[in-house]
Amino acid sequence: PWEKLSVNFGFFLTNFESNVTLTGSGAGVVVNFEDLLGLDTTTFQYRINAQYRAWRRHHFYFSFYDLSRDATKTLAVDIPETDPPVTAGALVESYLDIRIYQVGYTCSFWNDDRVDLGAGLGFYIMDLGTGLGVLAGVEGIDDPISGEVLLAETITAPLPVLNLRANVAITKRVFLKNTFDVFYISLSGFEGLLLDTTIALEGHITRFFGLGMGFNFLTVEIEGDGDADFLGGSWNGKLNFDYSGLSIYAKFFF
Repeated sequence: PWEKLSVNFGFFLTNFESNVTLTGSGAGVVVNFEDLLGLDTTTFQYRINAQYRAWRRHHFYFSFYDLSRDATKTLAVDIPETDPPVTAGALVESYLDIRIYQVGYTCSFWNDDRVDLGAGLGFYIMDLGTGLGVLAGVEGIDDPISGEVLLAETITAPLPVLNLRANVAITKRVFLKNTFDVFYISLSGFEGLLLDTTIALEGHITRFFGLGMGFNFLTVEIEGDGDADFLGGSWNGKLNFDYSGLSIYAKFFF
């Protein structure tokens, strides 16, 4: 019952929680991008997955999804720890760009007509960028600020992950599919943690087409000391974000 090649196109209704610790000019300032800066907490995101199975037990996969968001908001509270301090009433612009490419390989150590269990290795190639700037300061103060960039960090992080997969054929046309990916590293002034888990129920409508619905949870923590030569960028600070959501997708396979 296991397809040889499949491509999924889906949409996620996602819920976000993002925190960035500013360093440099704003050392020690923790900024919540949803509550303080107005980034959407719930959005629709798209995702593409492709999978190829060779010799029944060898499984190669690829996926891409874009979690980028931006917002412009008039602050309701002060951020006094930044340099210069930003006071309530200032108009600020912020963005949090997160694009994730995932590639990997899984070998099935148990595979029959009902159950497929496997483990393997993969990479999350995370293209991360975050920024915060003041478009206009508060009118009426002695020295209003404008055009000030308080935060601008980028990094491209290839994160190796251990992946576990469990697929169960409930019937010949209905499948329960589970994945779990985990990563942790502490190296050269960089520390990263990633946990990603998905559970989905698929139904094959025709011989080559199916529909699925699933739940996905992802948590990421990235911390760097500003080394410009490490991982393709200069990440100086700490980023932690969680997202969870429901997905609906179409599947083409043979």
